[in-house]
Amino acid sequence: ARLWSEVWSIVGPMLQSVLQTGRATWSHDLLLPIVHHGVAAEHYFTFSYSPMRDDAGRVGGVFCPVTETTARVLGERRLQQLRVEAEAARDRFTRILESMSDRVLVFDRDWRISYANTAAAQFMYHRLEDLLDKVYWEEFPLVLGTIIEREFRRAVAKQVTVEFEVYYTPWQRWVETRAYPVPEGGLAVFFLDITA
Repeated sequence: ARLWSEVWSIVGPMLQSVLQTGRATWSHDLLLPIVHHGVAAEHYFTFSYSPMRDDAGRVGGVFCPVTETTARVLGERRLQQLRVEAEAARDRFTRILESMSDRVLVFDRDWRISYANTAAAQFMYHRLEDLLDKVYWEEFPLVLGTIIEREFRRAVAKQVTVEFEVYYTPWQRWVETRAYPVPEGGLAVFFLDITA
């Protein structure tokens, strides 16, 4: 009880129970606030107390294998926190893109549409779910050979931002377009209807 007296109120009853009943205990990632230099810190342990019987079958001692799991427990907690923060950031970003008057498309490195805001889908006469994961050139073959294809491919190949205006005949609309290469490959495209 002198060693790690700060956790004795937690582990002492477990040990006493094994000594009195002869039934083993097992604890998984149990928090034990151990004091170092006068400050209690979080430490986690997985351990068991198992009875050791003497020749007469009585509990003569206790065997206690123990593994400190603090690094894993804290790492998993931090990872979960990062996931929550990433999801919140993604949700905020999505809300911002949905509230913009610009239409937004994001292509992956294979020219698949990985993101489109509702305004883009409506402008392109598609349901949002029908746009996602489609190869842009296959879904909109009339852009092949136009300034749209040329500038999009140039933006990706040269890793430069491109801006241009184009009259897109199938929609009978003038469109102002800005396209930005995405660092991991692909392209983010913002476009506005400037027909008026």
